[in-house]
Amino acid sequence: MIVDDTFHDIEIIAKRTHYKRQTAWLCHLKDVTALLRAERKLKEERELLRKVLDSIPEQISFKSVKGSIIGCNTAWAKANNTSVGYATGRSVTDMMTASALKKQKQQEVAVWIGETYNTQEWIQQNKSSHLSLINVTKVPLYNDKGTIFAILSIDSDITDLHNLTAQLKDENLQRKETEKALSKQSVLLSTVFVASYDPIGLLDDEGRIIGANTSFAKLMNSSTDDIVGKLQSEVLSADRQDWADRQNKEILQSGEPITFEEVLFNGNSRTWYEVHKAPFYDQESNSRGIVIMARDITAHKLTEEKLSSEASDFEQKMLNDQLTNIANRRSFDERFEQLWKESVFEREMLSIVMCDIDYFKPYNDNYGHQMGDEALKIIANTLQRVTLEIGGFVARYGGEEFVIIIKGGNATKVYRAVEKVHATIHETKVEHLYSEVSKYITMSMGLSSIFPSDLNTMNMLVAEADVALYDAKISGRDQISVHE
Repeated sequence: MIVDDTFHDIEIIAKRTHYKRQTAWLCHLKDVTALLRAERKLKEERELLRKVLDSIPEQISFKSVKGSIIGCNTAWAKANNTSVGYATGRSVTDMMTASALKKQKQQEVAVWIGETYNTQEWIQQNKSSHLSLINVTKVPLYNDKGTIFAILSIDSDITDLHNLTAQLKDENLQRKETEKALSKQSVLLSTVFVASYDPIGLLDDEGRIIGANTSFAKLMNSSTDDIVGKLQSEVLSADRQDWADRQNKEILQSGEPITFEEVLFNGNSRTWYEVHKAPFYDQESNSRGIVIMARDITAHKLTEEKLSSEASDFEQKMLNDQLTNIANRRSFDERFEQLWKESVFEREMLSIVMCDIDYFKPYNDNYGHQMGDEALKIIANTLQRVTLEIGGFVARYGGEEFVIIIKGGNATKVYRAVEKVHATIHETKVEHLYSEVSKYITMSMGLSSIFPSDLNTMNMLVAEADVALYDAKISGRDQISVHE
């Protein structure tokens, strides 16, 4: 029904009756627009909570006062040889042995009176012959009246961490459990976020932060209230903005999750994180975005360093790409910043060449990833050799993308140098029968040059080279495009 130019949902109840000796209908109309909107919003929040829960590797469950499972994630259901659908709403007595129920009841005595329970124990899971060391945390959940209505259980498998600790007796790699807090607006979702020691963040399809826990906010040197609602690029450092945006777009386009390691520096200390990014899509609300989870693996990395006793080797790996052994993205960022400052001081031109192997995905799909890795090594070594000849610097930018920096010279000299690089790629003669431009591997290149000053930025130069690379691709590939 349209009321004041606005659509409203109306519930109609009608009953046949008689009025003044005539048949009539007695009708009652009720505006249920707000109720239906609230129901849709609640459903969307529940779907989002389910996706977050299933993205978390820890085993999470919510148990009611009557002993039934209010909810759980896939990890918990798998560990208990059941499914989320079967377990939800069912009593734990239907899924556990008498001895397990007795032990659980002893653990939860103190939790039901308001205390947090935490322990570590060796448990045999999924009928496996091996024992796993599980960190068990149980937290009471309160309703609006201050009454405990459920228990949140988080079981974390820390077997691998324990085994590493055993190799270095003088190291203590036990992870510290953080205190859990409750939120009135969304008790279950907020509890999971706050209870997790690992950083968790949610982005929409525009890269805007729509949810984050305290650990995630600390990575951004801020608080949860300050970063929620902002674009991720607004809270990242300048050297990480472009890469993060490109990475997020790739995940949304491909629909595939990615996992990578990232090291953050704070003074002389460094912290390693294993970062997992996964797309999510809700058909009901037609909303999509990205779940970001980061795990602190510093203790694991430090243990590896001590076991290998090759500290210098480690520093080299931090600057070199693991596959091609040429400079990596971090090395490029450092060299780019150095050359930019030198060019400002010396008033010299600085050029960036963005390079992308043409139709590399069909190459991987048809020749296999192992052959794809070998092709990347050949191209990388060729770029390394020829850029040294022209006095440039090359690094692997990510995937099949490479970037070249050329300092000094003029526009003509730089273009001829890039032509030499482009021609050298043809000389590799790496077979590619699934390319649409040649039977050998080719490369598209985007060139941009600038005289660095206070009126322009490093990001501007990279962005212009990226635009030129795009022009080279849409113009037929296997060519050099110059940004005007």
